[in-house]
Amino acid sequence: MNRVLTTLAAAALAATAGCGSRKAPPAPLGAKVQVGPLLYTVHEVDWVDELPGETSTRLPERKFAIARLQVQNTGNREVHVPLLKMISAQGQSFIEQDDGKGVEEWWGIMRTVNPGETVTRRILFDVVPGDYSLQLTDGGDPDSETTRLVHVPFRMREGNPVTPLPSTDATGEQQP
Repeated sequence: MNRVLTTLAAAALAATAGCGSRKAPPAPLGAKVQVGPLLYTVHEVDWVDELPGETSTRLPERKFAIARLQVQNTGNREVHVPLLKMISAQGQSFIEQDDGKGVEEWWGIMRTVNPGETVTRRILFDVVPGDYSLQLTDGGDPDSETTRLVHVPFRMREGNPVTPLPSTDATGEQQP
């Protein structure tokens, strides 16, 4: 009986141990963000309606968001960086596109940053226009990786208007 109570008490303590700690708020665009051995700077995010293609333009399902970022490996081992995610204010997660055709300086999907190396590349998302957080990773195993967020405000550049998308309700039905 004592062993059961001790186990239950230890589990309760472990479950509440992190309750007082808070995650860091999302960093702004342009800020240097250290995530493990990687030092990220997300310089800008461009929102576009189409990308150039070899035979025709490439259209998104929603809207393309192209993030230009710099990553420096400050550690002493090479780091493999997986596809990143953008997270909406509602908590919906969008994985980076694995096809960067039409994106200049696209980073690709097989990416390694060597010790002391700094790379500046672009990554691509297909998301509904809005404010997001870009989730950066240390490149660790999914079970133990460290992540940080960068706030990505929705901003259009002059001459690149947004076509409003029809809104949908919780069931996915279009609303007027």
